[in-house]
Order: sequence, then C-alpha cells, then structure tokens
Amino acid sequence: MDWLRLFADFRNPHFAFDNSCWETKHLRSYAPTLRQLNARLKMLNTCLFIFVRNGATNSRRWPTVSRRRSLKRSGPRAILNKAGPDRTQRTEPQRTGLAKLAIEIERKYLVKDKRWRKHASNGSTLRQAYLLAAGQRSVRVRTIDNLRATLTVKVRLGPLRREEFQYEIPYADALQIFRHCIGVVVEKTRHELVDAGQRWEIDVYHGIHQGLTVAEIELQSESDLYPRPVWLGIEITGEHRYSNQVLAMARLAPGQSGRETIS
Repeated sequence: MDWLRLFADFRNPHFAFDNSCWETKHLRSYAPTLRQLNARLKMLNTCLFIFVRNGATNSRRWPTVSRRRSLKRSGPRAILNKAGPDRTQRTEPQRTGLAKLAIEIERKYLVKDKRWRKHASNGSTLRQAYLLAAGQRSVRVRTIDNLRATLTVKVRLGPLRREEFQYEIPYADALQIFRHCIGVVVEKTRHELVDAGQRWEIDVYHGIHQGLTVAEIELQSESDLYPRPVWLGIEITGEHRYSNQVLAMARLAPGQSGRETIS
C-alpha cells in the first residue's frame, strides 16, 4: 500500500473506502482525525499564503480567531479575495509629486504707475532661461530666491491657453543648466496682490530689461470677467514680443522707452 497515496485519498472529500483493503479497514476508525488534520493543513496553507502575499512588513500577525472561523465557514477562496491586492501583480509606480501639470488661462497687461506697490507682497527673485524655444513649445529653467529651482515644459494651445509641466529640480543643477541655455538669463521680481477679490502677479524686470513691468491674472475660463485696477495699462495678451521666451532672446526690452512700462 502506498501510504502517501492513501493519505492523498483521505484528503479527497468524495473518498470511498475500499473494504477489500486491510489497511483501509484498519485506518477507517481514524478517518475523522485525518479529515480534521487535513482541514487544519488547508487553514495553515491559506494563512501562509495571505501572510506572504500581503508582505511581511504589512501583515505581521496571523489571522485572528474570528478570522479563522470566517475562513472555516466561507472557505479559503472567500478570505483570499478579501486579503487585499495581489502583490505579485504589476502595478503602476507611485507618483512622487515631482511633476505638476496645469492648464493656464491668463491675461497680461503693462503697468502704468506705482499705485499697485502699497498692496503688493515683498516679492520673490526669479532668474530664468530657456533650453529650448521653438514656436509654441519651450523648456525653461528657473530659480526662486536663490534657494530652489524648477524645470518647466510649456506648450501653447491658443492666445490665452497653454499646457504646463513643471518639475522641482536641485538648485545646483539649475545653475549648471544655465550654462547651456540659449539667449540671456531673464531677471525679475514677482510681487503678488489681491485687488477686488482677484489675484494678480506683478513682474518687475531687471538687467537688460530694466523698466518693464507686466501684470498677469490667471482665469478659470477665457470668458471670465473681472474689474480692472486703476494702475493697469494696455493689454498685451498674445503679443509674442512680450513673452518671456522672446525677452530671453532680445537685447532690449520691447517698448522700453514707453513711459507706461516704468514701475
């Protein structure tokens, strides 16, 4: 008699005893004990499978008594289906927040006087240059207050809309990238203020673009209406010559001699 095969037969719930076999007759009295042992082995296999699949770091405890009773009533497969996601399956890598995607809708204006200053913040120092400036697409590196830096990919979708992908990068890397940029490094101070419930950004340019001051407002849609502050000048939305991309390639600020651009 193959005892291993005999034990395997006992694990079969539809096992039928063969009365002609002496070993079978002898072991018949142990059938309840063997079947109970078989059930406990199944329980142990299931617990091990749950433990391994969920990972030792996420599940260090064995199933509780109530959990084991539920397993006995519902069967191993029902408990496995509730055990959590299958760790063996391939999953998408978790995003670390390095990239920021946004659709920007904004309008730009020249600033005609200094009345905005009494309501504005102290401002942040920005230095930026372009690795790529080709038509409606650009790749920009920017430093903020000489402390942190970003790398931004922009795609213009229309006169007011553009798609922007922004990544935080090490400040030291940004300084290195500046050496490989085209054109000049644009320097400006960005102030923020709220006027009539609307948030404005005021960019005061320095260096070769000294005297140029531009106000920007970001909108939820192209049809948004908003009150215009008294210090706002003419609108320059969509005028390519006032874009930062063009300013980085130009030697003189456009309209620099115009008094409405003096802050």
